Amino acid sequence: KRDPRIAPALLAHLDDADRQVRLDAIRALGTHPRATAATLRVLDEATDDTRFAAMDALAALRADAAVPSFVALARRRPADEAARRAQLALGKVATPGAIAALIVLLRAPPVSPETRAAVRAAGPAAVPGLERELDAGTPGSAAIAAALLGEIGDRHATAPLCAALERRAELAPVALDALASLADPAAIPTLARAAEASDLETRRRAYAALLALRDPRGAVALARGLADLDAHVRALAARLAAAIGAQAAGPA
Repeated sequence: KRDPRIAPALLAHLDDADRQVRLDAIRALGTHPRATAATLRVLDEATDDTRFAAMDALAALRADAAVPSFVALARRRPADEAARRAQLALGKVATPGAIAALIVLLRAPPVSPETRAAVRAAGPAAVPGLERELDAGTPGSAAIAAALLGEIGDRHATAPLCAALERRAELAPVALDALASLADPAAIPTLARAAEASDLETRRRAYAALLALRDPRGAVALARGLADLDAHVRALAARLAAAIGAQAAGPA
């Protein structure tokens, strides 16, 4: 159990004249509930290692009060180490304000690996914002949103991805790949329709997604796939038939 006398002493040392003392005090406070306000002041430090330690501490606290400061740092251009760390911190905080800030960053190419990683780290908390981006985002941000939904793996995204697939043709490749990652049987009717598309790449990815599901209900697309003019589609359909047959032959 933490000694109640320790926190006040550490909080006082956040304003110590010595940089190393300030740094050690931040790290020692960890996720102490009284640390937020004092640690926020340290974000204005000119010394990077002290600022970075404060960012890590505030992210661990999931301090919503730190979001405006993180957003200001995350928007720095050109992006420096502070901007990259701020983006990752927003993903750890994962409050609605933090998620909204990350979604805005998805619309500003080039989208950094840190922005993508931060959204992934936010996990299911990011799904509603990413779903809205499928509908209202730019072609680039909507495609990134679709990919991230597949990577996060929350099946609540299945219906929005299916809707985006049928509404925005430019999202078909990434939406199909995301649906393959989710492997949700609820997507089978949409995947079966995509398997009949005139676009070859759409058909290939649709059959690849059906194969990822390995669900007997995917048999609705077999006849069309086995008769496709494209050899790759026929091969995927044949593998799907084998996978479905193996499932049917297995124990109940």
